[in-house]
Amino acid sequence: MLKRSKFETTQSQIMHRAEDLISAASNRYRITVQVANRAKRRRYEDFDSPAEDVM
Repeated sequence: MLKRSKFETTQSQIMHRAEDLISAASNRYRITVQVANRAKRRRYEDFDSPAEDVM
């Protein structure tokens, strides 16, 4: 009696899953860059704010 692998997949399933993973990775990278740029802007805004409060 032959045992069937529970990881049996077709080529199209593998390609579809790979495309999903690549898309998710791309979105994560884009979001990370947006958060980093926003943090950088906020940091520069924070440096400007104390100067305005003193005057």
